[in-house]
This record gives sequence, C-alpha cells and structure tokens, in this order.
Amino acid sequence: MTVEVFIAGINHKSASLDVRECLALSYEDIPPVLHALRKTAELEEAVIVSTCNRVEIYGAAAVEPDSAPERAQRFLAELRGLDYGALEPMFYSHLGEDTVSHLFNVASSLDSLVVGETQILAQVRRSFLVAVQEHCVGRTLRPLFERAFTVAKEVHTATGIGETRVSVSSVAVDLAERIFGDLSGHTVFVTGAGATATLAMTHFHDRGVRNFIVANRTSKHGENLAKEFGGEAIQFDSIAARLHEADVLLTATGSYKPIFDADMLNAALKKRRYRPMYVLDIAVPRDVHPEVNRIANIYLYDVDDLEAVVRENLAEREEKVAHALDIIGTEVGKFRAYRRQLAAEPVIRAWREAAHAVRQAEFERLKNKLGENLTKEQLEEIEYATERVVNRFLGGAIDKLKEFSRNGTGALYMEAVADLFEIEKNLPPPGEG
Repeated sequence: MTVEVFIAGINHKSASLDVRECLALSYEDIPPVLHALRKTAELEEAVIVSTCNRVEIYGAAAVEPDSAPERAQRFLAELRGLDYGALEPMFYSHLGEDTVSHLFNVASSLDSLVVGETQILAQVRRSFLVAVQEHCVGRTLRPLFERAFTVAKEVHTATGIGETRVSVSSVAVDLAERIFGDLSGHTVFVTGAGATATLAMTHFHDRGVRNFIVANRTSKHGENLAKEFGGEAIQFDSIAARLHEADVLLTATGSYKPIFDADMLNAALKKRRYRPMYVLDIAVPRDVHPEVNRIANIYLYDVDDLEAVVRENLAEREEKVAHALDIIGTEVGKFRAYRRQLAAEPVIRAWREAAHAVRQAEFERLKNKLGENLTKEQLEEIEYATERVVNRFLGGAIDKLKEFSRNGTGALYMEAVADLFEIEKNLPPPGEG
C-alpha cells in the first residue's frame, strides 16, 4: 500500500483574519475533529496545526492521495458551515516532497508572520503531540514531524535567525513604543493568561513597564501571571470598571466572540479624559470588535496589522533566511533519501525471510539425516555457520539495494529481486524507490 503525505490549509498570506478566525480550532477542539477528519477524508494519519496565523492539515493518504488535499479542505469548510467554493481560492496544498519542504519551513519559522519567532515550533510540537495521543500518527507522519523539529533546531542554531527576540508579541511592543515613546510609567492591562499573553508581558517588562493589571476567567491563572511580573490581578467581571486605567490594552483570550465593544471602550476613554489608548488584540478569533477602530484616540491593532513591522524585520534578515533555506533544502534531500530507503524495506525483509526459510529447511533436513551422529554443540555450530553464510551473502547486496533506493534508482532493482526470488512485494511507484 503506497501512502502519500500532503498538506492543505490557509495562512496569513492566503486568507484574511476574518476567514482564519472562522476556521481556527483550539487544542481542546482538535481531538474529536482529528477522528472525524480521518474518517470523512479517508486518511491513514493526520495532524492539525491551528495558530493565529494558520490552520493546516497534514495527512497521510492511501486512498486516492492526489485528491486527499481537496477532501481535507472540504471537511474543514463544512466543519464550520462555510461555502467551500468561496474558500477554495484561499486554500493551498502540497503533495509528497513539497509537503516535507513546507513543514520544515513552518517549523523553522520561515513561513511565519514574523520570521525567526520561536512560538511556532512549540505550537507545531504541541499539535503533533495531540495527534500522537489520539493515535492519529503512525510510521509516515511521525518521522516527518520528528525530523522537522530537528531541522528547526538546526536552522535556529546555525543561522541565529531567532537570536533577536522577535515574535508577534515583540512586534506589538514596538508599535506601542511608536505611540508612547518610553513605555516605563505606563500601565498595561492584560486579559488572558496563556502563553501569548505571557510572552507579550515579558517584552513589555523588558521595555520598562512595571504597572500590569491582569484579568483572566480562571482567577488563579491570572493571579499567578500578575505575581510573576509584579502586577495586580482582578476579577474578569471587573474589566469594565478598571479599563480606564489602561494605557495599553493587551488581549489574548480564547473567546469565540468579542469581549470589548465600542461602548465599553468609549466609556473607558471618557474616564481617561480622552488620553490615547493603545489596544493590541492578538487573539484569534478577535477579542475586540472591529468597530472600535473608528474611535478617536484608540489605536487598535490586530494580528493582520503587524505586517508593516514584519516587513522591516524581513529586510534585516534576508541573509539569514537564505542560509536557512539552504539548510532546509539539504534536509529535504536527506529525508527524501530516507523515504526511498524505507520503501525498500518490505522487499529487503521478504528477501531475508525467504533466504533464511531455505536455510532453515536445509538445516532441518541435515539434522534429521545426521542428527543422531552429531552432538548438540555440533548442531548449534552448524546452524550458526549457515546463518552467517546467508547473512554474508545477502549483506553486500542489501547495502547496495539501500544505496540505490536512496539515490532514486531502487525501484528497478527491487522489482528484479522480487521477480528473481519470487517474493511477494508492495513496491513503490517509479521515482520513490
């Protein structure tokens, strides 16, 4: 059975935030969706990666693999009750080696909104572990993702592309400095206590902010985060009463509907005597209603608004990106060789088994004929010697077959071995072995 890998999805380059937030899945949502996806799209294996900038399905398909990406895309659209025809131009997909290259780029943060950020590797790893726990990953996707993690580490180590702390959160802090200048002495009001909020608070703290107010639905998490940065934790239902204290509102909750609307922000602004407020909404779906953008002295930025600063970062990192792409190109080639050699394993295993079956039959014949005249030790020595003969005879030929497979010429030789030795086989198509 030939299994092909693919990727199908959308990201910040292909779809607007409005679309991405409609398709986004929380980690808690993913397990049942994985099982439904495998059944509906007829996939052997599957991993779903959902972040603020992408929703991607990585799959392994044996049934009509060429159409597997479309089946996955349709599933995702129908899951959210959306018109696939309208979404189709926003989806992208890759098959085979192009999937390998895409995943290596994603894990290494070369496909991120902010190139070099390190959050994406942790997000991809967590998505992979969810799929592993749900038994949706096997011998096809497991080595692919494990190699992607290794490649990402090598890219960051060899290029230094992530040495400067650059992420969506740090870019957001840059924008705050453009509005207020020196950030020390300003108050940052935070809703949400997850990894994204924590990282953003770290960047604000590094720029001199010491006044933090933290509100989270789970009070304990909010209290822990506030304590970490010397801030104050408040109840979630106290947000409206305290919002006017915020110079910067940083919101990153997991809510499926907006928490902040125009009325709430207008009321806070009035209490502030209309002093400017910087509102940073890095949640997907968004926590702040888009109508807030029309309020004077409110500077609202969501994840799509960060692209101007991101482009500046890209210009500074072109050389490092080029180096990273060279590393990924080399690693894709190595993984291609690995997959080709893996394709030879069924024939190699069957060849060994056939040879040892002949050896065992002849040894049993000899034992039945001469066994009474031979000691137990002599029989064991004969059996060991016959095993060595078979292994030495096959060893060189098998090494060559593996080498041919890695180089892409193995399919012809595997076919010949299978025919000559009458081995049942499941050979890869030309070009894979």
